[in-house]
Amino acid sequence: MLIGQNVVHDESSPANRNLSIYSGAIRDLQLPDLPAGKFLPPNVLPVLKTEEVFPDLCHLLELMYRGAQGKGCHPEESINHLLCALLLLTMELTSRSVVLPPEEHHLMAAVRSRLDAAYDETITLAELAQEFHVSTFHLAHAFKAAYGYAPLQYITRRRIGEAQTLLIDTALPITEIAIRTGYNSSSYFNKAFHKITGMSPRDYRKAYRKI
Repeated sequence: MLIGQNVVHDESSPANRNLSIYSGAIRDLQLPDLPAGKFLPPNVLPVLKTEEVFPDLCHLLELMYRGAQGKGCHPEESINHLLCALLLLTMELTSRSVVLPPEEHHLMAAVRSRLDAAYDETITLAELAQEFHVSTFHLAHAFKAAYGYAPLQYITRRRIGEAQTLLIDTALPITEIAIRTGYNSSSYFNKAFHKITGMSPRDYRKAYRKI
């Protein structure tokens, strides 16, 4: 996964797979004609199929990992060159990706901003559609095309993402975290949290909280 600066995101994997995850960050990224820290134009759909370049991406990441372990000559310089190759491949993918019409992009971006600002509120798809003067069918399908989830699914994941942060970074009781993230029922919160993370809030805190 390549995630742009200040992009709200989450990751999930099938419960029956054992995965190793390695994370790295790119500092001072500045690509032509894009804002600092961004590698995708704003109107490009963010989920791209790697298709035939997938083996190349895997190979580049493997070489970068070896460099991060200090293997080979001049590992830092090698990683920088490999990173440039990775970004060039990414730009190649985005050049053939689906581009939303400007008016559709602006509308869906406004809807997402509305949901990000008030994810803890109770709102129905009908109310959201009425607020933005579109049909519920159009809103649900256009938002999913743009961001990978229907609006109400996005709200749920946004809530659980905030809950994950609070569980790790604070000592707040789980019932208080449920309320802060828009859940009036602790049992419903526990169920939603487990569905997305595969763990109960209590187990998640035990696994990831370091203080």
